Amino acid sequence: MTLSQAAFVLLRSLSVRTCGKAFFAAQTRKAFLVSIQITRPPARTKRFRAGALILGALVLGGTAVGGMNTLAAAPAQAIDAYHGAGINWGVGVHANGAGNFILPDGRFVYCAEMFIFTDPGSGIPNYVTADTIPGKSDGGIEVYATSGDALKMIGFVISKYGQTNDSAQAAATAYAVWAMRSGNAGYNAQLAIVANSIGAGVVNLANSYMNEAAAWVSAGGSNGDYGGMWDSNYINASPEKPYEGTIKVPAGSTQMTIENGSWADGSTTKTWNGGAPAGTQLSWVGIPPSNEKWDKYYRVSFTGKQVVPGLDVAFGDGGGWQSSITSGPPRERELTRIYLDPDTTWAPSVSSLVTSEFIKKGETFSDTITFGSLPADIGRSDQWRWRLAEDGVTKEWMPIKAKGTVYGPYISDPALNPQPTIPVGAPVAATFEYSVLNEDGSFVTEDPTGKQIPIDTGIKSKEQGYYTFVWEIIGDDQHEAVTGVDDCVTPDREAGCRVFPTNYYFSDGFGTKGETQAVKMKPEFNTELSTHELTLGDTYTDAITVPERQNWLRDDQGKRHTQTLTGTAYLVNTPELVQSAEIPADAVAVGTTKVVTDPEENGQVLVSEDLMLDIYTPLEAKHLTMVWCVVDADQEPQSQGIWEEKCDDFGIPAESAKIVHPDVTTKAVEAVWTGEDAHDTAIVTGHVPSAESGVKTEVTFEVYEAAKGTPVCTDENRLFNLDTPVEVTKPGEYPSEKVQFTTVGDKHWVETLKYVYPDETEKVIKRGICGLPDETTKVKERPVLALTGAMGHPTGLAYGLGITGLLAAAGTSAFVIARKRHAAAFAASNSRDCEG
Repeated sequence: MTLSQAAFVLLRSLSVRTCGKAFFAAQTRKAFLVSIQITRPPARTKRFRAGALILGALVLGGTAVGGMNTLAAAPAQAIDAYHGAGINWGVGVHANGAGNFILPDGRFVYCAEMFIFTDPGSGIPNYVTADTIPGKSDGGIEVYATSGDALKMIGFVISKYGQTNDSAQAAATAYAVWAMRSGNAGYNAQLAIVANSIGAGVVNLANSYMNEAAAWVSAGGSNGDYGGMWDSNYINASPEKPYEGTIKVPAGSTQMTIENGSWADGSTTKTWNGGAPAGTQLSWVGIPPSNEKWDKYYRVSFTGKQVVPGLDVAFGDGGGWQSSITSGPPRERELTRIYLDPDTTWAPSVSSLVTSEFIKKGETFSDTITFGSLPADIGRSDQWRWRLAEDGVTKEWMPIKAKGTVYGPYISDPALNPQPTIPVGAPVAATFEYSVLNEDGSFVTEDPTGKQIPIDTGIKSKEQGYYTFVWEIIGDDQHEAVTGVDDCVTPDREAGCRVFPTNYYFSDGFGTKGETQAVKMKPEFNTELSTHELTLGDTYTDAITVPERQNWLRDDQGKRHTQTLTGTAYLVNTPELVQSAEIPADAVAVGTTKVVTDPEENGQVLVSEDLMLDIYTPLEAKHLTMVWCVVDADQEPQSQGIWEEKCDDFGIPAESAKIVHPDVTTKAVEAVWTGEDAHDTAIVTGHVPSAESGVKTEVTFEVYEAAKGTPVCTDENRLFNLDTPVEVTKPGEYPSEKVQFTTVGDKHWVETLKYVYPDETEKVIKRGICGLPDETTKVKERPVLALTGAMGHPTGLAYGLGITGLLAAAGTSAFVIARKRHAAAFAASNSRDCEG
């Protein structure tokens, strides 16, 4: 072999690589295919940058080195044969690049130094767990030994990020390993050369790996858990709501599961690809499981899985050549189960608002209750306790029994003086219970909080007065599912723990506003009209007697409630007035009046204001009657609602008056001679409206000619229309004007009695009937006297003497006397008998 051939072989054998720098061009190696055996050196010595100097000397001097072992081709299993991903990295390409080796068994290996040759002739080193990576130096470049936190960080980065075929990630891992070691200025200068070779983006990625590794170490990575301790300290819940809170998720967690609870979105399991970032928190809420008893404690458990790095760093000693390191790949492990026993103590409450503030005697007491819970406080939640039913889906709400008591009667509203406790000796009117249960005794499946529940006690009120409801929740008087466990402050898995203690007591107080129900007073009264006959314009009053009564209820001023009575006057047209509970449909209301009791008095007589029968009351109205009522709307404000509404009967005789008008009959002159004066006389009886009323009562007269002996009173046969009215001011006789008839026959008088109102309108009260005997005047022709030729008066005596000739026998003087006597009689009677 020539020197040049030997030199080439030596050069080829020395074309070894360092992690980060190339010592021979791959192109040169490709030009020669000669295989020459060269003796190796007797002992393995360091192969640093000095190798280049040796190579140079051999080439320039042209002299073979005596006694040198021949260099053999690298065995197939040498680490240099397993280049993996990287940048400026690979077989024959080492321009200060960075990357990894991937061994046949799948391990990812990284150079421990960035400036040392790899041994082309040795096999894969034996990797041993180490707590220190030794230092090395070459030509002014020195890396110091690495241990402690820096070694932990290297193991973290290789385990989490170095298990990769990605070139950038592999290069960043390699760079981070070298950067987390320390060395002299030459080492730092060489690190800067590598950084420039792989690029700023990869360096930044490496920096992120190192920062995460530093945080992990700071968080306690030395204990073997990634992200620190995993225990109940990671669970957070407030004292007021121990069944709600948050949990810190260990960094790197791939799964977190809650038992007897759910996450904020309702799920029970959360997963993360690649592991949860550091600082992740989850909100949770407990879900009480199905349980025989309503135990106040139940366990909320948390389990999960976490990705943790292969924490041990394994060192492969390269002797005088390049050393390498590896770390186990990340692995998923089960997190230790941690738990919390939420304390679900709570304080149920109940309030009420009476269904009706006032009821009548005999009606049942009623109320409307609303369940709730007292505000949250230390050691007490504000949520109604619930749990899952046996089906694991349906919610069941804890049964609560409330006791209700009605206290009364009182003459004043107890709400005027509310008290937290029930007064000693308070009278009890009713007691009853209500439990939050279904009718069949099963637990309710809807939240009862805030729902208004009507309560009909079924107990009838017996007397008037104020009554107040008091509601209580007594700890020892509850459903057996609630009372059948023990009091405790820590969980007792065997006996269980009561949700609220045995001495629990809640009361909404005595005389609480809105919880008073008053049994109304039933009005009692009787009335009497001041008169029982009325005509137009007459005034009258009504006297209302209100009897004394026990326990007359008092208002907020301590005075008796006033009672306002409203009286209404009705007109009735029927001839007879019938008493009835209902007001007839044809009755006409014509006015109202009110009276109010004196709050200082008990029994009393109240007299209405003066009332008047209206002058325009229709003449058809036959009766006026008063109906008195107690109507709530008419009461004074402080007394509204306190009285039962009541009206007395319609048509009570004592409250009724007959409506009367004046009546008229007539007496006409019975008979006259033609040419003699005649008149009619109106005889008025009954009630005549007073002058103060403004109504005038008048009578007028008409005279009609009989037709062939038949009474006919029409305009065609009217003889006289005496339309000048005769005013009637009181009962009595009122004569008409005098008239004279020129024809013989029956003359029929017709009178008209009427009212004349202030507005000049008139209404006829009565018009006479045509042809009545007392309203007929007979007119005859005056006879001519035989002896004297004089006309005689048509008296019976004169008429008879004329016929029989007695005048001649009696003599003239006797006739004259008879006429004088008759004239006197006529003047007195103003009537004549013309029938003889």
